[in-house]
Amino acid sequence: MLAFQMTRNHADADELSQEAFLRAYESFGRFRGDSDFFTWIYRITVNLCLTHLKKQSRWRRFSEAGAAEEPVIPEPSILENPTQGMEEEETRRRVGKALQALSPELRAATVLVYLQDFSPREAARSLGCAEATVHWRLFKARKLLKKYL
Repeated sequence: MLAFQMTRNHADADELSQEAFLRAYESFGRFRGDSDFFTWIYRITVNLCLTHLKKQSRWRRFSEAGAAEEPVIPEPSILENPTQGMEEEETRRRVGKALQALSPELRAATVLVYLQDFSPREAARSLGCAEATVHWRLFKARKLLKKYL
């Protein structure tokens, strides 16, 4: 879920998740236990996503118009109440698009704290930065999201 929330692309998220688990498995012997295992694997996933997004943004600068957006698969709740489902889907699409407009660093902090329910301290450990940096990124992200939405 984290990889998809960062990339907004199912294929990329699947690939990055597999790569994260493979890297965790290969380097498990070097896991020192300084942090929770969960935090460690999130850190691996976030780092892979950030690297992927940076490469992707460089590629987009050199490529022509981007490919069409990935189709969204409706959730069961949408099928039960179409009107509410359409509104929820529209909100989800707008928020996803606004998240894509954020820099990878701001997006990572936002996804971890607001979508993955990490505390700012846990997010800081996963991102490898100070807790104050996470608070600043969240402040900046909220400001930008307010503008986009």
